[in-house]
Order: sequence, then structure tokens, then C-alpha cells
Amino acid sequence: MKSEQTAACAILEQLSDVDLWNIGVKEICHAIARGLDSREYGLVRRRARSDMIELRHGITERRFLQRVGHAAKPYFIMSLDQDTYRFYFLDVHHHAMDTRERTSILTILKMMGKTIQMRNVSKERIVETQIINQLNLNVTTALDEHKIVTTLETAARKMLGIDDIYLFYIINDVATGSKLTLHLTDIPKKTYDQLFRIQQIFTLRMRNNNFTRMGTIHARSTMMTFIPFTIKNELRGFFIIFKDILKKNKTYGITRLRFLANQAALAIERIDLFRALNRTLKESQGIQELVKIMLSSVDLSSLFNEILQRAQKILGFNRILFSLLDPKSDCFKRVAGVGISASKFKRAQAVHPPRATMESLFLNRFRISNSYHIPARAVDSIKSNIKAYELYSRPRPRYRLAQIWDPGDIFISPVYSKSRALVAILSLDKPMNNLVPTIEQVRLLETFGDFFGMAIENAQLFEKIEKLSNTDELTGILNYRFLREHIQTLIEKARTPFTLVLIDLDDFKLYNDRFGHVHGDEVLHSFAQNLTAWVGKRGYVVRYGGDEFILLFPNMSAAQTKRIMQGIQRNITRRMKAKRSTLINFTFGTASFPAHGHDLGSLIDRADNILYERKAKKKR
Repeated sequence: MKSEQTAACAILEQLSDVDLWNIGVKEICHAIARGLDSREYGLVRRRARSDMIELRHGITERRFLQRVGHAAKPYFIMSLDQDTYRFYFLDVHHHAMDTRERTSILTILKMMGKTIQMRNVSKERIVETQIINQLNLNVTTALDEHKIVTTLETAARKMLGIDDIYLFYIINDVATGSKLTLHLTDIPKKTYDQLFRIQQIFTLRMRNNNFTRMGTIHARSTMMTFIPFTIKNELRGFFIIFKDILKKNKTYGITRLRFLANQAALAIERIDLFRALNRTLKESQGIQELVKIMLSSVDLSSLFNEILQRAQKILGFNRILFSLLDPKSDCFKRVAGVGISASKFKRAQAVHPPRATMESLFLNRFRISNSYHIPARAVDSIKSNIKAYELYSRPRPRYRLAQIWDPGDIFISPVYSKSRALVAILSLDKPMNNLVPTIEQVRLLETFGDFFGMAIENAQLFEKIEKLSNTDELTGILNYRFLREHIQTLIEKARTPFTLVLIDLDDFKLYNDRFGHVHGDEVLHSFAQNLTAWVGKRGYVVRYGGDEFILLFPNMSAAQTKRIMQGIQRNITRRMKAKRSTLINFTFGTASFPAHGHDLGSLIDRADNILYERKAKKKR
């Protein structure tokens, strides 16, 4: 230090060469030592009543500790965040420095402490901005919940500086995280109510909340903080932090958590929208298939079974029972069911619930649209002997969780005729998502009920006709009704395999649009006749609908059928050329019983999938 300089000036001169953006407490200590011409100095940090030597220069550790231990007080002190730093310059005589000069140096240290704090905040904001930008990129492009969970958990740990933070998102009756899956029924009722009803940040003591499964994530924690996030006031998930993060900087911490919760909600909502779109498309396709089935003349019991099988997938219930009202006995007869064992269904058919008993369940307090959901706890309060007609014994009701299906719940949907007369009842049980049906699901169910109502009315009309034609009016070949009944017979015998071939004319709609429907009908008739001539007695030719045909080959494997179809393609092309008919190409798909399915619906689905794969290859 120059003689004409004060110690403070000398220190400032040393600090002027330091990079303030990257400066730390150690660099400050070195700069002060150079300003004071000190060669024996050190730095001690105190945090939570614990001391640690951060820096030691020109002196052994043992000697340093001895000198520091005998010092009445540290030469200078600086506070920074949660730490207190003590600067010791052991070869500088502090008595030679007057009070004003000491005050100046302490002021410099205070300014440097503020500089470091501001620098740290700036760096935190820059890092936080980078985290947010990366988070937005990852979340807006991901379509997988697990990836979103991992991304959000990583961002939360970086932003909050906490390792013990976990995200759970709710799908159906399960809360899924990166390390643990929780059934909502496993969550204690008090905690469940706080999450689903209050939907505010709250903290629980581990020893009091019986949340034992969470101990597998963090066995030593004594508390859990829940940060729920919602979509349109519906709980969709929550963060769990295994400490009380709200003690320090409460407002800022909550703001960060709510931001992350909003990001989680937006990400889950976007995935929900994609799923809803796919679900709507599948439902639409399923209803179109039902319309096709409805338009064909089929046996009533076979029709009910097929509709129920499709309804099981689209509606998402494991068990569906269809009961038809018998006007003579004024009781319901169980005529079809899916997800019910053969022995159970046989016993069910022997018992006929009276209409009065079923209508006793039609109470407004249980009504959802035109259907009825009776919670397990409310069943006993209804004045009816419904227990005598139940297929499965009801377990003891558990405590009620909002929207969670109880195994003892009853759900029924009445089926009405066009004149609004009660004609049947659909009873549903064991939803696949373990949730009480939403209004959207119920309305879709009631659409199926409308189909049943139409089917019943149609069947009653069919019964008045002595004999129904098995011939398609346009083409003169067999129709879909014949196919359904004949395949049902083959399946019931189940002695030998058979193969089904689904044929679809290529680009027939474009041909129809160009030449007109009259000429298109002529082409369909010509194609059907040529197809029948080639198949001969080896099988049956059926018009499935529109420009689709089905060939049925009893006692024939898929390999044998493939050779026949190759011959058909060559032969029909030759025949249509010879007759100077319009040349139409076709694509086909095959399915065999029982290898590819045990009912008509699954066989057609299999053949249809292969057909469209081949069509897609043609268009490449």
C-alpha cells in the first residue's frame, strides 16, 4: 500500500481489476489483503452455528486456528444470504487503522455483499428464464405424460433448489408419478378432500397423515407439502415436496410453484384434447358400424350380443347386461350380456325382475341425463328388493370419494321406444377407469340405448313377416343377414375352421361420381355375378354393403383361400374384359376362425385391417 493512500482506497484499487460478474467472497478477501499488504490472512464462514475455514493464506491451519482463537474479534465481518463471513488479517495491526478508515472498509464490504446478492439474483433469473424456455419447448412438444412429469420435476428442482419434489398427474382413478403410482382410494380421506375440494397448497405431518406409501420415496421426511393444479376447477394432479418450503420467501416460492402447476395443467390438458379427439373418432366409427348392423336383418339375440360387445369397448364398462321387458309377465328377461361368466348369466336368465322393482330405482336424486347412478350407500335406503335380482353380491360400502366408483354402485339406463314406452334396461358395472360415468359417457350410452330401442321395434316388425329374403336386391347375391346367421351356426358347431374374405372395390366412389350411380349399380351387379361364378360351390358370396363384399369359405384355411383369391383376381379381370365390362380392381383382407377371432365382429375387424394396409401400400 502506498503511504499516501488510505487502506480503503488501496482496497478499491485492487477491486477495480476484479470481474464483478464472477466475483466471490474469496476474491474479495484476496483484494483486501493486497490493499492492506497482508501476507497472513484467512476467511471463516459461519452457517447455522457451524464454522468452516473457506480460505487460508501464508499460515498453517494449526497456527491460523490458534491465532483466530486468541483474537478478541475478527478484523472485518460481512453477511451474505444465510452466511456470515469473518475476515482475519493476522499480520496487520488494526490499532494503526483509525475508526473512519475501518468504517470505510466495512462500507466497501457491505457494497460488495449487495453486489454479489444482486449478481446472484440476476444469474438466478437468467437460469430461470433458460429453464422456463426449455420447459415450454419440451412440454409443448411432448405427448407422453411420463416425459412431461420428468421434465416438470427437473424444472421444479432447478427453479426451487429442492431435490425432494415430485409431480403426480391424475388419469382416471390413479395418480401417476415418476417413481410411484397411487390409487386415489389409497389416499387418506382427509387428504383426498383437501386435494379435490379445497384445492389449495397445504402441508401434512408424516406421522399424523397415514400416508405410508409415500415413505418409500422419502423415508426420513417429517412433512409433505401438496401443491395441487387444476383444469377448469377439476383437480388434475399435484406436486409433493418433502419439506416446508413456505418458511422462507413464501410469496416467491408459491409464485414459482403455481407457474409450474399451470404448465403441468396446460400440458395435461393438451394431451387430454388429443385423447378426446381420438376417442370421438373411435366412437363415431363404432356408431357407424352399429348403423350398418342395424340396417341388416339379423337375429335379435345375435344383434344384441354384437352391439354389447362393441358398447363394452366404446363405453368403457367391463360388465353390461341387457334385459328386455316382457309385456305378458311385466318383468324383465335377461337376454344378452358381456363380461359375465356363462354360469352367472345362466342363473341371471332364471330370475326376472318385475318392472315395478326396476322403476323404483328411477329417482331424480340419482338421475344423470335419462339414466340413473345409485351409490352403494343409498341402495339400502330404496324401498325395493333389488338385492334379490343382483348377479353379484355387493361388498360393504366404503367411505365415499368424489367420482370414484364403489363396487356396490348400481348404474342402469332405461331403453324407450319411439312412443317413449319402457321396453328394456341396460345395467352396467365395473367401469374400466373406476370412475362414475360423466354426462358425456351417459349420453353416449343412451345413444346405444336408442339403437336397442330401434332394434326391438324392428324385431317386432320382422316377427310379422313369415320369411325374410336372404338375397341382396341390387346384385342378386346373398346378403349380410345370411352371413351373420350362417357364421353363427358355424361358430356354434365349432367343428372345423373357416375363412372369411373382405373385398373392397378400389376407387369406386370416384367411378360412381364420374359415370353416375345407375352405371355404378351395373358394375356392382356384374362384379358380383362374376365373383359368384368363380367361387362356385366352394363358398358363399355376400354383399356386405356399398362396394364391399364378403366371401365365406367353410372348411378352408387362410393359405388355401389365398391361392383361390389370386385365381379370382386373374379370372374376374379376364371375364370382365371378355364381356367388355368396365374393369374394376379390388383389394381384399382375410381372417380365419378360430385363429383370428371367435365372432363375426372380430373376424371382420381383422380382415378390414389387412385390407386397408394393402390399400395404403397401393397408394404409395
